[in-house]
Amino acid sequence: MVDKVKISSFQLALLIIGSTLGSVTIFNPASAAGADAWMVVILSLVSGIVLISIYSFISILNPGKTLIDILIDVFGKTTGKFIGILYLWYFIHLFSLAAGSFVDFSVSTIYITTPAAFIAIVFGILVVYRVKKGLEIIARFSELVIPIMMLIIILLFFVLISKYDVNNFLPVLEHGFKPVLKASFLMMTFPFGELVVYLMIFPHLNKQKNVIKIASISVVIAGLLLLLITVSTLMVLGPIMLERVKYPTFISAKFVPEIHMEVFTAINLIIGLAIMGSIIIYAVSMGVSQIFKLDDYKQFVTPITIIGYALSFWIFDNSFDHDIWLKEVYPYYALPFQVIIPIFVLITSLIKNKMKFSK
Repeated sequence: MVDKVKISSFQLALLIIGSTLGSVTIFNPASAAGADAWMVVILSLVSGIVLISIYSFISILNPGKTLIDILIDVFGKTTGKFIGILYLWYFIHLFSLAAGSFVDFSVSTIYITTPAAFIAIVFGILVVYRVKKGLEIIARFSELVIPIMMLIIILLFFVLISKYDVNNFLPVLEHGFKPVLKASFLMMTFPFGELVVYLMIFPHLNKQKNVIKIASISVVIAGLLLLLITVSTLMVLGPIMLERVKYPTFISAKFVPEIHMEVFTAINLIIGLAIMGSIIIYAVSMGVSQIFKLDDYKQFVTPITIIGYALSFWIFDNSFDHDIWLKEVYPYYALPFQVIIPIFVLITSLIKNKMKFSK
């Protein structure tokens, strides 16, 4: 059963922007390409537009249906539910990765003396509260905080102008195109491919015909803001430092004299993960209720959030293992959920709609 609440095009746009930026305001996958990081953002943005267009078109071809409903229609009841459960696992795992990254960043930069468990509990309580209040509250929350997030990114870009060195863009393609392609592949899956979760949200849009336009424009805006972040950190830190430091945006913000701008980068991370985390938990809770044909998704919100945080502490022994897995394994792990299955679903939906139209 789909929640009857509706959200506006503007609210959907802000949710997508917040989810896309999310943790990449701090953990920038493009950094691996050094001086060519800006190229990575542009290439991955193109792939991101293609992916969000696929997700949006799937939603238009299956009006009023969530990802779970669509999978059951395409693959049949048994296989569709099984693939739906795999997607719910992927979303929970995605939440655990984001939550783990947030906790690790917090205890290693801002809240050094604060126990990691305390930060996880506080953030988890806030996520549970928002999701239980419903999608409309999450959307209204985005109207308040996402403009702040965007303003901070633009402000940080301009206050660092005096520290910029355009020579940091050179040499271009020093190590060839392979590192750029590898980083672009990672960035396609993180963050753009993760927007597949919005197949659980699109049915709530009050004007379904606008979904492709709104989603695509939102991804472009998020990509341009990410390009600002990447160019700014590259010109401040240089290609070598950009590749080596774990939190390049946070470090570059420290170059602003007499103002602790790095605190604002942490605020952006909190805002982005608050949006993405809430959307994921909402999607999983709604998905579970649909698979088991229950009317109320709210009873699953707390246990799913607890499972997500438990996974974030259990899967990896340390942040180094987490980072290696994210760079080397995650793109291939996410590919079926983000690309392969959606393309198959899109083709099948097109065929079904064509047959229906012919009849």
